[in-house]
Amino acid sequence: MTTTTAGASIVEGTDGALPIVPVWLQGPSGTIKTNALLGTGASRSLMEEELAAELGLDGKGFKFNCRGFGGALSTHPNSKSVEVAISGYYHGAKFSKLKNVITVGKIGVAPYSLDLKEAKKQWPCLHQMKGRSMRKAVPRIIIGSPHRHLTIPREILSSHLEGPVATRTILGWVLEGNLNGSGAPSMYYMAGSREELDLSLHNLIKESFRNEDFDIRPSTSRHTIEDQKALQIMEKTTVKIGDRWETGLLWRDEDIKLPNSYDDTMKTAENIANSRPMTYLSSDVDDPGALTSNQFEKAGAIAADLWKRWADEYLPTLLQREKWTDQVEPLDVGDLVLIVDDQLPRNCWVKAVVTATFPAKDGHVRAVEVTTRDFSTKKKNTLKRPVTKLCPLGLKIGKSDVITSNLL
Repeated sequence: MTTTTAGASIVEGTDGALPIVPVWLQGPSGTIKTNALLGTGASRSLMEEELAAELGLDGKGFKFNCRGFGGALSTHPNSKSVEVAISGYYHGAKFSKLKNVITVGKIGVAPYSLDLKEAKKQWPCLHQMKGRSMRKAVPRIIIGSPHRHLTIPREILSSHLEGPVATRTILGWVLEGNLNGSGAPSMYYMAGSREELDLSLHNLIKESFRNEDFDIRPSTSRHTIEDQKALQIMEKTTVKIGDRWETGLLWRDEDIKLPNSYDDTMKTAENIANSRPMTYLSSDVDDPGALTSNQFEKAGAIAADLWKRWADEYLPTLLQREKWTDQVEPLDVGDLVLIVDDQLPRNCWVKAVVTATFPAKDGHVRAVEVTTRDFSTKKKNTLKRPVTKLCPLGLKIGKSDVITSNLL
């Protein structure tokens, strides 16, 4: 069918413009220029078998069924799934890979001609379109929905609801729609499937109407298994005695696991034994209670907590270092100190007494001599330490008693 205006033919082969665009196809055997139909209603991308052979494309063979309008079915027993590279037919176009393109005997679209110059005269909105006129163009490949990224419009030119529409895609400009403002353009529709996929889907839908295949059966009881066991016990053991009813214990589980009470019992017995008085129990209510083992444990815990807090909170305050610009009282003979040892915890630092001082030229005492006692041998040891490694305790003994002091 032909659409004319002012005596000039705009399109031939259909009563409206089709989205056909010239493209380059590339395969192992080389590159071929052909035409592609942007089939927005196609569920597969198709290529003619002869074209695939010219490009050197090959793939696994299978039987392919293609269905169009009115249920028309065409079968292609030697179809293949191939991969081809495609680009637009314009300067700067880049190749994109098309995977899972199915080969068929013939696409079957009639030769198509378009006089773009005449179309632009009738429709001024098309002046910015940069496409080419076509003469008896036959599309040998259909770009379907699996490769929709190649057919998405990047730019649209249109001025009338029933007029033509020019769209710019990655593959180039295409023109579609009515060119005479009336009627409806030809449309191509295709739905394809593999024969084995058709058969499996058919069987699945057929069997889906049988509840037995999905293990769906009417429920015979609204009770759980545990509730059913409890009901059975109640029915077997419930009896009426006089004016009262008696029934068995309705355990939900047959394997009853009682908690282990041995540990709790032993702790209770230990607490009872440690609560017994260790001394005379006075009859005077104002006298304190008798001592027990539990009180000793509590006292030990309090003492441990007190020593920990002393070592963590008070002892660091004794180690504060002042700048030499501030006058501080220097260490003197008889001062009781702790020897700082970075390898030991604070509560293990050795206690010592300053026995001699060594003033520097400026008069400041930066090193002293300290005496410690080895408790295992009862011997005293004399050491020389810098004052920065000593922690004064704020206690002092007489200089005459330093050597004989029992504080160490």
